[in-house]
Amino acid sequence: MQQRVDLAAKSAEVQKIRDEFANDTWNATRWDIGLGASDRAASGYLKGDSLFKDRIGLWTAAGFPFPFLKNKGQITISSNSAWASHQSDTTERQRYVASARARFFLCESFALSWEYSRIYSKYAHSGLNENWGHLAVVAEFKIPKLGGWFSPAYGGDSEHWTDKSAKFAINYAVYTDKLIKR
Repeated sequence: MQQRVDLAAKSAEVQKIRDEFANDTWNATRWDIGLGASDRAASGYLKGDSLFKDRIGLWTAAGFPFPFLKNKGQITISSNSAWASHQSDTTERQRYVASARARFFLCESFALSWEYSRIYSKYAHSGLNENWGHLAVVAEFKIPKLGGWFSPAYGGDSEHWTDKSAKFAINYAVYTDKLIKR
């Protein structure tokens, strides 16, 4: 039975239905909300004396077509909050993040992604509270002679007291499969 299911999943007819569904719905207006909790194994092993059940998070995101470029652009805005049981006044106890991302698919051989996040970190001792920004801009060009894609990128985090070495950088990559997808 599983072999028949696997074979059907790989069939051209099923792939055609998947592709049509993705093309019809990829940029539909949507809203997601989530709640999560995590455990941390300090020793790297799942032993009772090493597990900390001290983190919980809530997030929401909304996506919608980019005005004037409905078939070629998408905007996503999101927000999340995380709370951790802090061990002392100098450990982070809350983090809030507000983000926006825009993706553009101007033609089959070019895509662009831009994202910005503002991070707010809270501590029991308010003098340690801080906030910083994260930026990423990535372009993707199809280069047939390379047999794949070329992608320059710019981004990073602004400096903050918990990471004085944070900076922005320019990077590039060459790869075979498109990464910025609808």
